[in-house]
Amino acid sequence: VVQPLMFTSISTGVASVITSQGSQRGFRTAILFVLGTNIIAIAIALLLAALLEPGSVAPSEYLLQKVDAKYDINVQEIEQTPLQHTMAALDNLIPRNILAAVAN
Repeated sequence: VVQPLMFTSISTGVASVITSQGSQRGFRTAILFVLGTNIIAIAIALLLAALLEPGSVAPSEYLLQKVDAKYDINVQEIEQTPLQHTMAALDNLIPRNILAAVAN
């Protein structure tokens, strides 16, 4: 609920700056806002990633064993090249049976 309200208020504020103080200042304000918020968001994400180190909790061998046990497959045997992996991902975007996909 908060995000749409914030976006609307910021957009309205920038639009009023564009119309009241000339388009050059308004566009500069909009660009600085977008760049500033993106830089801050990226900095926060990098800082949290450096502090929390996601993925370092469990060794990869342990995770592979858990996947093997849960899905009854041997992950070690399913080694694909990056091109095969990309093509498989693109192939899985479109369901084979559209009606079954909608029903599930």
